[in-house]
Amino acid sequence: MRLVNVLVAFLPFIIALVITYFIGVRGWGIALAYFIVLMMVISFLSMGLFIVYWLRGRDYEGTVLSRAWRVGGAGNYRIAVVIPVFNEPPELVAETATISKAALGKLGDVYVLDDSTRDDVRRELDYYAEELGFKVFRRGSRRGFKLAPLMTGSGPLVGIMTT
Repeated sequence: MRLVNVLVAFLPFIIALVITYFIGVRGWGIALAYFIVLMMVISFLSMGLFIVYWLRGRDYEGTVLSRAWRVGGAGNYRIAVVIPVFNEPPELVAETATISKAALGKLGDVYVLDDSTRDDVRRELDYYAEELGFKVFRRGSRRGFKLAPLMTGSGPLVGIMTT
């Protein structure tokens, strides 16, 4: 371990010890005074560290999500929301897809990965997909589970929603 790391780790204790010595507390109260000063020093150092990181990061716009929210330009990302279902009530799936589509706006698409075995559920999901504008994927086998729509080139940002 580097000497700098050790000094940083013990810095609050050393500062509290020095301050307690200069305060002039003697006798049995010195331990109580030390811990009170230690908590104050740790609080001030934590606040200072927060302010430093806040000042460094307030102008930073390099995150993926901040670029995704800007429509147009170089940061035009598409977001794919994948909702895996297996014999779920179609009304619940349609509600989840509608809410996801409303949250995305024009930034992405909603995909329902339907592994349902019941034909009535499949028919209702197809009806809701056509009415509400989300896409339904079905597979012959259940391999790949939640990542199957990614194979279609849906987008670099993916949110997986469960009902």
